[in-house]
Amino acid sequence: ETLMGLRALVGLLLGLGILLLALAQDQPHRTWILLATAAFLPLLCVGAQTVVFLVRQDQGPPAGAAVVLQVIFLACCVAFYLVNAPVWSYAAAVIAREALGIIWLGCLTTKRLRFMPWPRWRPDDMRRMLRQVTAFSAAALSHKLYFYTGPLLIWLLLTPADMGAYSAAFRPISALAAFPWLLAIPL
Repeated sequence: ETLMGLRALVGLLLGLGILLLALAQDQPHRTWILLATAAFLPLLCVGAQTVVFLVRQDQGPPAGAAVVLQVIFLACCVAFYLVNAPVWSYAAAVIAREALGIIWLGCLTTKRLRFMPWPRWRPDDMRRMLRQVTAFSAAALSHKLYFYTGPLLIWLLLTPADMGAYSAAFRPISALAAFPWLLAIPL
């Protein structure tokens, strides 16, 4: 519940930033997509409920839900492509997928625990938790900074074609480099 509180706080701050960005748009479809994103960011704290399944070594239900939602999303994207749908429809599908994932994970967690956890806003608990995860967080941040420096530099210094070629090569490497973090997550 403390982890959910921290994630809700970060989501709320990010949502406010996205809200400001939405208000600065001149095209209505961009404004609506950004408003929907801003509305859902604070709700992403529900994703912290995956810990319920991690500690019980029962990751099947949330993984199954994620796969089903991803297959539906992929089918929507193919349909959008075939009917030449506007670009904003893809963004709307991403938001819908995330919203359905939040609802589905909440239902799975409630069924597993027989109650629905809610974010806890106790500053002492949050400080204690942050102190406990500081070293791991610093390692994760260092890894991300190191890992994404190359794409950032290519994006800044080279042509879009070079960035496309690098991105294509970067995809399989990205999955391989993320593998050690999958092993460290339960820690």
